[in-house]
Amino acid sequence: MLEAPSVGMASPKLPEDWDWKAYLLYNRDARYSGAFTESAAGEFYLRNQGAYLFDQNAALPNKNHVVTLLGYSRVADDGARHTNWFPWNRFRDAIETIGYACEWCEVDDLKRGDEARIFVTWNEPTSLDLFHAGQIREGDIVLQKLTSLGKGMEKVDWTADARAWSMEWEWPIYRTVEYLSDIGMPVYAFGCRTDSTLFPEKRRIVERLADRIFWIPWGGTPFSWEEVLAAEPKMDDLTEDVVFVGSKWGRVGRGNIDAWERYLAPFERSKEVVFTKYGGIGEKMVSDEEMVALLRKGRICPIVHAPSWQAEHGVQDRFYTVFLSGRFGICDHLGAVDLFGKDIANICTEVPEDYFDKSLHFLKNVDEQLEFITYVQDRIKKDFNFYVTWLNILSGLPDQSR
Repeated sequence: MLEAPSVGMASPKLPEDWDWKAYLLYNRDARYSGAFTESAAGEFYLRNQGAYLFDQNAALPNKNHVVTLLGYSRVADDGARHTNWFPWNRFRDAIETIGYACEWCEVDDLKRGDEARIFVTWNEPTSLDLFHAGQIREGDIVLQKLTSLGKGMEKVDWTADARAWSMEWEWPIYRTVEYLSDIGMPVYAFGCRTDSTLFPEKRRIVERLADRIFWIPWGGTPFSWEEVLAAEPKMDDLTEDVVFVGSKWGRVGRGNIDAWERYLAPFERSKEVVFTKYGGIGEKMVSDEEMVALLRKGRICPIVHAPSWQAEHGVQDRFYTVFLSGRFGICDHLGAVDLFGKDIANICTEVPEDYFDKSLHFLKNVDEQLEFITYVQDRIKKDFNFYVTWLNILSGLPDQSR
């Protein structure tokens, strides 16, 4: 972690260039005090003899590097874009908010001068592609996004039993990072926090590369840092029963068709509730702002994952987005308990019948949602957001400054 510079004991005053949002981003103690507003942050600063204001230009490692997000930047005339556009777009804002120069481009459009770069990549290109193209120079760093499947694996699926499949899977992207590390390349990795102990080959690689992998909470894509801090429970004017924003997509073993049948189809068939779906494949695209507004209408906003994420205990964006919107849903696996703790165990289950029954209970008893919404929002504001996450990643990389 980055350390605070020493401060004098003179009576503190708020600096003329006081930026309370940056102060909370850089100051964990302030966040953990619950000072999530401008006035509360200022009071914390004054009460703690000024605490510290983080000098982002002086203290960040690799500050002269250009953080470079590769791929997924293109948006079609009709607004269509790759799903990875959304996290990359939020990453760019987080990285710039922290204080780094950031470029987002396709690899074919990359122009190199004498600058050093921190590349952030997934499949277009992979870190291996970048290596073979000769784009990794002395002083550069590469951050490879980790997922179970990747480039060239479009015909592979995790079958009807994602857990059994994962036990036998070779985890190629993980192996790529291991290979590049073994030959001395400055390659690191990041990915949605999952349970790395469940599957033998994944466990072997993760244990071997423990000092090169950053596990991160994967969510809150629609929300800026200011919006994260401003999140509040939304408990009134809930005009719809069950609201889901997104697609029913893919096939069994590669998509959410099987998860849909287990967890969402019972709402569609139920005579007790009205299930309303918005957006998704083949429908008009829903913007981030529209999505949040739609979620804020629902008494229940179901949180479901593709079976591969359920098997890995990886909590995806929908969980964070529902709760940051101020709303509530039952989560379809126990990875959220691994991450957020046993306080939310009562709203997580993999059993379809329990999922429906819990959802129906909380739909009829909206007031009982409040403690969970408040708890989850508090944890997201303190740590489990992309802004604090990227500060931790960038400050945790080795300093390659020239």
